[in-house]
Amino acid sequence: SPACLQVALEALARGAEAETLAEIDTVLGGADAREAAHAALFGEPSESLPDNYSFTIGTSIWADPDRAPLHGSYAESISDMNGKAVEANPASEEAHSRMSSWLAENTGGQVTSA
Repeated sequence: SPACLQVALEALARGAEAETLAEIDTVLGGADAREAAHAALFGEPSESLPDNYSFTIGTSIWADPDRAPLHGSYAESISDMNGKAVEANPASEEAHSRMSSWLAENTGGQVTSA
């Protein structure tokens, strides 16, 4: 969905710099547009929505520490996006198990296996 693409690119932008960040900003309309989209997706819901309305987005980045180590406070930078950043060998059974657990928890059991 467009919302998921926005969130994925925002997660990348938060770890990008220089030319890569400029390219992402070009696609997303700049820092102000990124901030507005974040507020719309993760802020307080509109009062016009029904009481039983539910919308949840979970964001996870799983990086191979040998090929793409995560830098400094990146994990914290995506925490306000219901995000999690993890360094794990993606080929390992442990990483598969952790991804599957994260998916099950963050999709209300709709997706249970990575």
